[in-house]
Amino acid sequence: MNISTYIRGLVQKASGKADDNSDYADILDKINEINATTQIPEKPDLGDGITYDRIEYDAPSDEEIEKRAQDSLKEYEQAGVSSIENEIAALLEKYTSDKNVNTAAYESTLKSLNDAYQSAIEAANNDALKRGLARSSIALNTTAAINSEKADKAAAAAAEYNRQDADLTSKINGLEVERQKAMDEFNISYTAKLTEEINKLKEQREELKNEAIKYNNTLAEKEENERIEREKAESDLYSEALSQAKAERDLTDNPGVAEQDSRYQQIYTLLRDKLLTMSAQEAQNEVRNNSIYRAYLSDAYFYKLYDEFAR
Repeated sequence: MNISTYIRGLVQKASGKADDNSDYADILDKINEINATTQIPEKPDLGDGITYDRIEYDAPSDEEIEKRAQDSLKEYEQAGVSSIENEIAALLEKYTSDKNVNTAAYESTLKSLNDAYQSAIEAANNDALKRGLARSSIALNTTAAINSEKADKAAAAAAEYNRQDADLTSKINGLEVERQKAMDEFNISYTAKLTEEINKLKEQREELKNEAIKYNNTLAEKEENERIEREKAESDLYSEALSQAKAERDLTDNPGVAEQDSRYQQIYTLLRDKLLTMSAQEAQNEVRNNSIYRAYLSDAYFYKLYDEFAR
């Protein structure tokens, strides 16, 4: 026979209610559950522990790296292009100036020739007049010789002028080719520097990415070690609590003082709630005559009910 059923029968007989199993059936079942419950300590929970902040490395894309490299070489590029343009502009200015000087020199030479040979012709004519040979063949031949010599020197001066002018014109016309050649050479140098800078930035990106991964892995390892230590600490604390509970009571058969008092408190609450459902006279009669109140309560809790309901 179940012990609770046996006790229930005794109580019913003592209270004169052996034929009515409903009044205290639920109460006795609950009391039996309370007395049969082993008070096992709750397992300690030390929380989730610390989660360390990770490094969030926002790695630049290849396009961003190329733009960054271009920006870093902007001054170099501008300085290189400016140097070429300034050099070409200086040469254009020089060659243009040389052309002007050449033209001025040629014009001056022609004027000098004209002046010199005009004077020579006048001198020869004056001499022929003095000698009475103004219209003679001698005078005409002399004038012709002077004009021929003047023409030869003028032709020589024109040839030199044309040679120098053609040379300077060729140099001016060749400046664009020279500029493009210099730009092509500079672009090769610039492209090499740009490639070098891009590769350097990509290497830095990989280094920073690897450093972030390494650092975050270190934090993850640290968190895992701390989690293991925390679980070990929880396990140790739980084992200690179980040992203390076992030392305080032999689980259900020999409960400790604190646990027994806890059980009395729960049973007291059940029985008091039961009494509160009755009239004052009924409650007084139950406390005085029903042995369940003495059977399951300590003296302290019994007299607490007695003072409240039976006096």
